[in-house]
Amino acid sequence: MPPATPLEMSRTYEASPVGPVASGGAAAREGGAALARPDAFGGVLAGGGLATRPGVERSAAAAPPAVIASDAGVIGQSDQLSVFRADLFGALRTRAEACRRCRLCETRQRVVFGEGSTRPRLMIIGEAPGAAEDATGLPFVGEAGQLLTRMLVAIGLSRADVYIGNVLKCRPPANRPPAPDEVVACRPYLREQIELLRPELILLLGNHATRAVLGTDRGITSIRGRLATSPEGWRTLPTYHPAYLLRTPRAKAEAWLDLKFAASILGLALPPRDVARPAAAEQEPTGP
Repeated sequence: MPPATPLEMSRTYEASPVGPVASGGAAAREGGAALARPDAFGGVLAGGGLATRPGVERSAAAAPPAVIASDAGVIGQSDQLSVFRADLFGALRTRAEACRRCRLCETRQRVVFGEGSTRPRLMIIGEAPGAAEDATGLPFVGEAGQLLTRMLVAIGLSRADVYIGNVLKCRPPANRPPAPDEVVACRPYLREQIELLRPELILLLGNHATRAVLGTDRGITSIRGRLATSPEGWRTLPTYHPAYLLRTPRAKAEAWLDLKFAASILGLALPPRDVARPAAAEQEPTGP
């Protein structure tokens, strides 16, 4: 039998009456009370606070969370699950960095797994790493990445508040579009990332990310700015890729509308214009 994937291990954990033992520690829970799926894993917001997902109510009379003992002390079960998922996410990264499922392993310098919060409300998915990303192992660090950073600031977020990744983890030679078989080979990593991160909203950047996640043949101009649900049930919002915005400044007005829509979905208040001017605003084609 093949070893369980991080996603399968996470689901097994959540169905377990006890859950895993913290690294190096011994379990101290008694009675085997069922471990409820916590909502705390999806709550990082701008400003660094932890927010409960919309629609989830906490009872003031609720019993205190069960605890376990570890070498680091006593932690609650929500924290325990966060640590466990972080371990699974690390295991997934290790598998991806050793991947040889497609031809791109022969030409890559580094695997670009992704970067950001492991408890994001917003996840951002592009198509593939470029030259700067291939050299650093980090996503969106070139000119398009700088624009993306300014776009996030315009709606009150930083890169640390979100998770940023790509459909492909390795750079296609000469920045060519992803080949269908490469998308098929790499998509399991992306799927497990999304299932472990559980973002409230996924911002899909450009044609290739939109088609890979939604399984559609529609072009980005016909689908951008509209909420769309993936076959797995993920809530997504397609919009233009920052690289396209650099080539086509007139499209920044539409991209800014999409960003404001994403902010409204997440209940984010836009910063004052004198604090963070929109990188994709109608009268600011070159960004702040």
